[in-house]
Amino acid sequence: MSSRAAILSGPWSGRDWVAGLTLAALLVAGGAVRLQGVSEPIVAFHPLRHYRSALIARACYYEATPSTPAWALAIARANRDIQQAGEPPVMEWMACSAYRVLGREELAVPRTLAILWWLVGSIATYLLGRRTISVEGGLLAATLHLFLPYSILATRTFQPDPLMTTCTAWALLALVRWNDHPNRRRLVTAALLAGAALFVKPMSVFIVIPAMAVVVSRRAELPSDRRSSGDVLAMLSLSLAPSCLFYGSSLVFGRLAQDQLGTRFVPSLLVTPFFWMGIARQLRTVLGWVTVALAAVGTVVASDRLLRRLLVAIWIGYAIFAVAFTYHTATHDYYHLPFVPVAALAVAAAVDRLWSALRLRATTSLAVTCAICALVAWQGEAAAAPRLHRPDASALVADYQRIGEVTHHDGQIVFLDLEYGYPLMYHAEVAGDAWPGSDDLEAERLDGRPIRSASERLDTDYPRPRYFVVTDLSSLNAQAELQALLAAKATLVDVTAFHRVYRMSEPAPDSERDR
Repeated sequence: MSSRAAILSGPWSGRDWVAGLTLAALLVAGGAVRLQGVSEPIVAFHPLRHYRSALIARACYYEATPSTPAWALAIARANRDIQQAGEPPVMEWMACSAYRVLGREELAVPRTLAILWWLVGSIATYLLGRRTISVEGGLLAATLHLFLPYSILATRTFQPDPLMTTCTAWALLALVRWNDHPNRRRLVTAALLAGAALFVKPMSVFIVIPAMAVVVSRRAELPSDRRSSGDVLAMLSLSLAPSCLFYGSSLVFGRLAQDQLGTRFVPSLLVTPFFWMGIARQLRTVLGWVTVALAAVGTVVASDRLLRRLLVAIWIGYAIFAVAFTYHTATHDYYHLPFVPVAALAVAAAVDRLWSALRLRATTSLAVTCAICALVAWQGEAAAAPRLHRPDASALVADYQRIGEVTHHDGQIVFLDLEYGYPLMYHAEVAGDAWPGSDDLEAERLDGRPIRSASERLDTDYPRPRYFVVTDLSSLNAQAELQALLAAKATLVDVTAFHRVYRMSEPAPDSERDR
């Protein structure tokens, strides 16, 4: 179907105009479905990741707002300071700047930014498909990028992954354009976009570096290209410098190693059903088995040699990624989100070969593809719609606010919560640390850490807490030692169907204990 492959420049034909209008309609529809419920105060998709960013942005905004009450500023700073070292707070800086312009904190703003970033990324996926497959391939790839049910749900919360994925998609496009017509401007553009993806979140390395290796090796194969070694050095320097400076300094002088390297690479999991069944579960959740199967076919049969090599290299990168993050790839679905546009391109390549085998006329293949795009968009929206709203959002926020009042917005609270207390910290404006739930205790066992009693854990990890707040009631019921500990050392001061609030007994003075 190479005869129908479009070029990224030159005058548009009638088919290009149809494709452009179809893409515009897909972008509008993709934005509209994601904006449903975007102003609701509670999110259902990975609240911990969402509220981590929200807490960091709040501290930034409160510090820049002189009218912030002293107690609120102290709580906001405490919640920011307990966050693990990770990627630079790019999305949080954007949100904080928007809050300052608006004059108030509004979580709908960063959620809308995440949506816009994902829409921008789908344009890059379309252009990549248009260049390496066909106009039809670009449309289908962009549709899958926008309307896989998981991508709808995952790209409307406050987290850096949509921005990282968008930078990655544009970096891939820039690399392909540099491969087509190598010059210094295109090399710098590709390197800077790759560097942006790596800076926003380093997981993009498993896509960007394999793609870069393919393009550079392809250029080196051409006898007419005498600048390949210099180009490689320039591209690596420009793309790796920002992330190496940030993450390197955090690794050497900060807490990156302590906060991020534990429980990620657990090689013993590679021979367990936990790992393999976990990977299968995440692929089914993020892509679906039909998409996985078609992507595998498309990787093998893609008509464009460069695309085929890119897909193979990136899937090898995915395998390395799964090994490097053995625990998280088996348990965290959003870790797989950056591979959505890659899978979308692979599926489009498979469908493109089908149209070639059927020898469809250009107008027929475009019409059929547009119909398929409409069907995929409709099915994706229908599948995601039930999870776009939280009917209990107002009740949950009211309960969190009640906890804040009962605890007097305290800063020394222990949380037993399904989301490690993150929604609670945000909506109740309290601070503290999380007590491990049932799943966390199992993770400690898998990681080989020594088993500790509830009393030993409390004394060692939670010095002088004033309150113990439970919203994960099932984990409380499963921890008999913890129940006994609370009965002995705390007083139940507030109960609802959603939570339990215990006030901890004041520890005896050191002089009394010494007697």
